[in-house]
Amino acid sequence: MFAELQQKSGRIDGYALNGMAVTFVHCITRHQKFNMKNIFRRIADTLRCLMGPSGKNDDNPDAQYQRGRRYADGNGVAQDYVQAAHWYRKAAEQGHALSQDALGWLYMHGLGVPQDDVQAVAWWRKAAEQGDAPAQSSLACMYSTGRGVTRDDTLAVAWWHKAAEQGFPIAQNWLGGRYLNGSGVAQDDAQAVIWWQKAAEQGHVMAQMDLGSLFRLGRGVAQSDAQAVAWWSRAAAQGHAEAQLHLADMYAAGLGVERDDVQAVALWRQAAEQGNVIAQASLAACYSKGDGVDQDDAQAAAWWHKAAEQGHAVSQANLGALYMDGRGVAQDAEKAATWWRKAAEQGNELARSNLDALQILQQGDVDEAVEWLRAAAEQGDPETGDALLFDERHPAVGGIESLVLDGTTYFFGFDFKSDLVLSPLFDDIDAMAAYASRYMLQTDGAHDAAYWRELAADAIEDSALASSLEERTFSSHALALTLEKLRHAGQSNSTVPGFSIEPHLLYLLEAAGGWRADWSNIEADICSIAGEEPLAEGESVAQVSQRLQAQLKELVEQAPGNWSERFAALS
Repeated sequence: MFAELQQKSGRIDGYALNGMAVTFVHCITRHQKFNMKNIFRRIADTLRCLMGPSGKNDDNPDAQYQRGRRYADGNGVAQDYVQAAHWYRKAAEQGHALSQDALGWLYMHGLGVPQDDVQAVAWWRKAAEQGDAPAQSSLACMYSTGRGVTRDDTLAVAWWHKAAEQGFPIAQNWLGGRYLNGSGVAQDDAQAVIWWQKAAEQGHVMAQMDLGSLFRLGRGVAQSDAQAVAWWSRAAAQGHAEAQLHLADMYAAGLGVERDDVQAVALWRQAAEQGNVIAQASLAACYSKGDGVDQDDAQAAAWWHKAAEQGHAVSQANLGALYMDGRGVAQDAEKAATWWRKAAEQGNELARSNLDALQILQQGDVDEAVEWLRAAAEQGDPETGDALLFDERHPAVGGIESLVLDGTTYFFGFDFKSDLVLSPLFDDIDAMAAYASRYMLQTDGAHDAAYWRELAADAIEDSALASSLEERTFSSHALALTLEKLRHAGQSNSTVPGFSIEPHLLYLLEAAGGWRADWSNIEADICSIAGEEPLAEGESVAQVSQRLQAQLKELVEQAPGNWSERFAALS
């Protein structure tokens, strides 16, 4: 073993020293009669050969690199980046790739040397051309950002490819992102999956997170909620807040995993404690409703406060409501108004309505505004026919919401206090504004069409009813397919795993129809068709299918105006 070490051509590094230590232990444990004096003599000879005549090994690049690392890491010596740069440079100038990479890093961050992107690129290029994967990945980053070199996304991808093919997970993760976005390379979801999976399997947390998202969306791979849960679980276990958030959402919805509100709360808490604003808002909502945790207004207020301070509009609106009602916090109308104002400034319609309502209550002129609208409703306007369908709900204080059906954006009025739709669906923003100016109020009274048009424009992007555009986007084809699956379940008397109907659509149809259908029964039957809930004793899937079809038909037909026409595919 010592002879082998002596043949390392002057190389001294951690591996050589470790080899000597292992040999020493081996000798004294396996050969008790081995001459100890001879052992130490051989170790001394080996070190002398490795270190050179001076005993300092000043000219050996491996030793210089190790000395530089000790100064950079503060390992056994005081941390000193100037000394680290000195020793790295001595080795780098001899062509030592690891030292060239390390010296580039020091120049990049201005540690021990003046910050210099050009020098960082120069040294990383030297190491990269010798095949050093970390340097190749760093050089790619410089080309990607245009630091120290002219930006070139194609060259960035080329260098990431070289590092990724060597199994370097950081480069594999970057490369996956480039394929997903089509930056510097032709867009290719399947290639993004390949590279992210390689990095994810090595434990790269961002790759695990992004790979889970591709499985959830079915991009470049067959859609699989179970696989999304699996990869997000691995990332969440490493403390990744966004993965914890997504995983909590899956547990809360029962997607890819059995529904578990308690586990959802635990994951939201982990992400919330790291400052994730959506997780903070979700955790607050759980405490407010008692989902997966004991109902606790004080905890709801505390978490909504954290999210509100980060500028989360919905949390600001909810926190204002708690202050107004004195739930979980001392009643304080001034603080309620403060938080509603912050939310309203971000376009939150519910907060704006609450703030206006508070002001009107203080002014005491709501009756006058109501009488104005009632008088306008009695005039023979072009919209009177549509208005009469919602006559019993007029006048009402409300706002504008929107949904997308078959690629067309539709607007409608909504009473947030009573959970009632206030208008037909309008695909013309000006028609919606004209209707609202005649038949709807804000809490400070009536407004002209220009005012309502601004609210309608805001409703295209923001909603007080749905957390995402996806929740309020529908397709007649998809609805027809849903109905066909339901009919098939009845004909085959078998469940349809994954069967679902967007809850937000059911909510809107109920709100349009005046809540005359039994939504809880509809939800229960949907779960039974999906096989997620057991059938009632003596009941068959065919019976549930027939009942659910009748309930959906009634739900659609009870929706007034053009609501029933637009969503006829579900009936």
